[in-house]
Amino acid sequence: MPSAAQVDRLWAAHERLIEGLDETHGANLATVLEELERQIEKAVGSRELTPEEAIKKRVVIEAAIRGTFLNWAHETVNEYEVPARNVVTLLEKLGAIEGWTPQDAVTVNQLKRVSFSGYQDIAERYLNILSNGLYMNSLTGRPMSDTVREMRQAINGVYARSDSVEAQRLVDFINEHRADPDFEEEVAKATERLHTEFARDAAGNNLRKYAYQQTHDAIRQFNGSFVAAQAEAAGLSHFKYYGDIISTSRPFCRNLIGKVLSKEEVEQKWAEESWAGKAPGSPFEVRGGYNCRHNFAPVKPEWVN
Repeated sequence: MPSAAQVDRLWAAHERLIEGLDETHGANLATVLEELERQIEKAVGSRELTPEEAIKKRVVIEAAIRGTFLNWAHETVNEYEVPARNVVTLLEKLGAIEGWTPQDAVTVNQLKRVSFSGYQDIAERYLNILSNGLYMNSLTGRPMSDTVREMRQAINGVYARSDSVEAQRLVDFINEHRADPDFEEEVAKATERLHTEFARDAAGNNLRKYAYQQTHDAIRQFNGSFVAAQAEAAGLSHFKYYGDIISTSRPFCRNLIGKVLSKEEVEQKWAEESWAGKAPGSPFEVRGGYNCRHNFAPVKPEWVN
């Protein structure tokens, strides 16, 4: 029988795998959105467009989004098989299952389609925002330079590319160090300078914001769903809640960290409690809600007591 230390060690290693993929996908996304900015700017050109010409640009904008953002999303979601296979290997080491099966491949493909659909929804939303904005500006005769700047900011918000050398230096610094906790204070100061000195939008309901949230949530919801499916197949009906507690951790998560509960107990607590950021879905899939970094790991009580 595995020891509690072994169980904790295996699930901690799996969490590091998820964290690593999350950070890599986020870093790649920054590059992809910069390329999308360049392609959109090239597609719309520098001269003012007639409304008829602006309407025709929708096809070009859609092709740019598909060739950059959605192509990256497809490659990203395909990498979800890596943590799925690691879950199977982990449970095999614990003696709970016998290894990868054809049904596992079917489950992975189904869950990958669900994850990719989230990226498709974001792409469709911003295709409409970009193309409609271009059309409306052509109706009112706004300068194309203003239109292009708005389209850049609709993609990257405060981190949009800039003709200012200093502003671009700040953007590049933030993109390089945003996931490094050692640079947390410097990144915050650089972001504040973009907000104040360079008059960048601080709120930023932009493609970058929603894409980053999808990047983080999609891989963790995929992982949670696949782990729950493996637990069901292995007959594991108890779960230990793993993760760190930080200042923004929700009460639901704070109260569960390190505890072992039955599936019924988890579902009962989920149904009875409410909190800010609680997301729709199964507790094993969405856990504390949007941007949650915790996870339910299937265990046998005798492994961890």
